Amino acid sequence: MTIRHATLAHNTGGAGFSPGTPTASVYNSIIWGNTVAAFGALADAACNIDQGGTAGPANNPRFLAPADGVFWPGLGSPAINACTTGLANDLVGTARPIGTYYDLGAYEVLPPLTLPIILR
Repeated sequence: MTIRHATLAHNTGGAGFSPGTPTASVYNSIIWGNTVAAFGALADAACNIDQGGTAGPANNPRFLAPADGVFWPGLGSPAINACTTGLANDLVGTARPIGTYYDLGAYEVLPPLTLPIILR
């Protein structure tokens, strides 16, 4: 099994993914906020955030509104512009990457809108 650009978040009893043999790989994914850290042995893992520290560092992805089920990385998230390679589109069809690098997880984050200041 290979997992790419997935967000496995706020699940009860684990992330919903626990390989029994070291043949699974995880790339460009966020595994965070689950009641139990997941993972057994992995064949390969690159460019992930993992609350258990197996598939990547345990860095808080700063989800926008996890209590409401909104698992987009928020401002200042280490998941934004984190990977040099990735899939062409995110879960909702947004082209990747926006900017120089790919975002971790299921969603590519749009840059904040900056409005011009008009002085009279």
